Amino acid sequence: MGKQEVIRGWEEGVAQMSVGQRAKMTISPDYAYGSTGHPGIIPPNATLIFDVELMKLE
Repeated sequence: MGKQEVIRGWEEGVAQMSVGQRAKMTISPDYAYGSTGHPGIIPPNATLIFDVELMKLE
């Protein structure tokens, strides 16, 4: 986190979580892979949904 190695939605969503907290993150294309997508894996303009649990911070 904080190194631009993950999508913006993860950066902003996880930053608001506390250790042990669970969240369902719905990430719009503007905060994920946009109109390009990730060819062969994520289609253009995809809304991504993740169930996340923050286990620890380092």
